[in-house]
Amino acid sequence: MALSSLRSAGRRLICGMKQRKFRRGISVTVGLVLLLLNLVLANYLSGRHYHRADWTPRRIHMLSPRTIELVRGIRRPVELVVFMVPPDRLPGSLLPETRELVRRISRHSPLVTVQYVDPDLDPVRAEMLADKYDVNRRDLKEGGVVVASGRRGKFVASASMAEYRMEAGRRRLAAYRGEGALLEGLVAVTSRAQSTVCFTRDHGEAPTDSYADAGYGYIADEVKRDGYRVRGLGSADLLANSRACRVMVIGGPQQAFAAPETDALDRYLRRGGRLMVLLGPVLDRKVTGHRRVGLEELLTAWGIRVMDNIAVDSLAVPGEQPLMTWATRDGYVGDHPIARAMSGRITVWPLVREVRPVPAQRPGVKSQALVRTSAEGWAETDLASLRGDRPLRLDRAVDTPGPVTVAVAATGPTARIAVLGTERGVINRRMGSLVVRDHNRDLFLATLGWLDGSASRVATGPKVPEQLQLTLDERQLTRVFLISVVALPSASLLVGLFVWWRRRR
Repeated sequence: MALSSLRSAGRRLICGMKQRKFRRGISVTVGLVLLLLNLVLANYLSGRHYHRADWTPRRIHMLSPRTIELVRGIRRPVELVVFMVPPDRLPGSLLPETRELVRRISRHSPLVTVQYVDPDLDPVRAEMLADKYDVNRRDLKEGGVVVASGRRGKFVASASMAEYRMEAGRRRLAAYRGEGALLEGLVAVTSRAQSTVCFTRDHGEAPTDSYADAGYGYIADEVKRDGYRVRGLGSADLLANSRACRVMVIGGPQQAFAAPETDALDRYLRRGGRLMVLLGPVLDRKVTGHRRVGLEELLTAWGIRVMDNIAVDSLAVPGEQPLMTWATRDGYVGDHPIARAMSGRITVWPLVREVRPVPAQRPGVKSQALVRTSAEGWAETDLASLRGDRPLRLDRAVDTPGPVTVAVAATGPTARIAVLGTERGVINRRMGSLVVRDHNRDLFLATLGWLDGSASRVATGPKVPEQLQLTLDERQLTRVFLISVVALPSASLLVGLFVWWRRRR
């Protein structure tokens, strides 16, 4: 009887233990299922309502309040097409920085969509989109971002999105300008008013509808891609209808402007007009003297004097005539917006004249230099040297020693003027080349943007990445080795042996 009672009590005890174990298993299982469900819900909610943080010391990935305001104010669909390859196939590629930038921009507006195109892996799609957005093969190769809305588009080249410096023979990112560049593109394609850029004609200027070597067809296309309308302005229109021109471009006139035309230009500037003049040396057929084009007195009155000489420099350009065609990367002067935008970029100056800032005759007008030759350059006055009769050399009695100014900007109460001492830097022969590595196009567009005022609308500076370098001497390296390779593993082994010994007891 006692044995039967003991067996019954044992069965009840075992049954109770099994029930408690079962209930504990059910509880653990339900807890794990609920935990998994919470993780799934948390992942879903974080994916729908995520917040991206920037823990870099300089906050290089944070959008400025001005950018966020403008992006949230977009009222029409905008497409960003990124033509870039990864850094593992192109050292110095801006794809990581640009991907983070466009991701943050699109987060603030549902109207902004993004697509990435790798020209190497998907060349057919890349060429189709390049044709759709008028991206030439040179830009497609170098990379960039197309900002498009409706029929308006702007191509932002990779070169305009960064500043580089050379370290140990390698090019490293010194500053990232992508936010300001893309923001200017967004403003250009979404603004209600589309500015008109007028190219004068009837004075021997290069035609904007020609793709011959001496034409302006390629630079006119660049202006259109920058969000502007392009219009030709003949003599009759100059006299009667210049008000429609937000910016007027006089590109290399060979015949003189008549007095009524220069008067019309003066009135245009007094009304707050914006004028860009590309004016290289104008020589007679036998290269014995300079010819006047009727703009000299007008420009002098507005604080800019064009000189009858030729600026030469020693920094030669391969394939070009030495001294007569030269390049500069460090010749940009002062803190003018154009000079700041072009800092560190190489521009080529073929057959260029000296252009000086002088006291203006118009009230409230101030002029300043933009670009100069190096100290080894000078302003040559002897045309016999240009004809090849005598070698080019500095004669301090008649020539102006360097540095010589070749580009000047003037600002009045409402008017703006920029004069570059050559028109040959942006002709089709230079713009249409696939091997050109200069930034003459960027100089033209930066000047155009300053004249139009777009640079002042988007005041977003470059982001400078902070690159920290840890340098240890031999004693410090030895100490790091002893701690990480000897001390820490030994401590872990001793703790494990101690735990094993305690459990054995």
